[in-house]
Amino acid sequence: MSRWLKDPQATYPQIESEALLKVLFAEQGTKDDLLVTLASIRQEADERRRWLASIANEISTAQGPWPFPQRAHVNFLYVSFLIEQSATIARWAKSAERQARSWPDDISEAPERDFGAKLRALVRQSSEG
Repeated sequence: MSRWLKDPQATYPQIESEALLKVLFAEQGTKDDLLVTLASIRQEADERRRWLASIANEISTAQGPWPFPQRAHVNFLYVSFLIEQSATIARWAKSAERQARSWPDDISEAPERDFGAKLRALVRQSSEG
């Protein structure tokens, strides 16, 4: 375990998502397909966040000692990451749904709408956090 914890490889969380692949190739399907996928992503992220929040609430209001009190501080880091990740995914999916609804039914013909400017703004915004 000690050797593994010292290994600097694989330090960034990896994401595997069939739903995100469907978003990436959405122009090959229909607008409705995309909207269903985005709604599913949002709903699952909301459900996961609520589930994690309920667990966190149960633990934080428990009478008596918390489970594994010697690990409480590292458990907090882990659970807070998962809650934030779920909230971020839900927020992104809601925004993506809003954007996709404004597209024409044939999404392969959706207008670019200042794609470059949007990317620059996103990079600026993400670096401010």
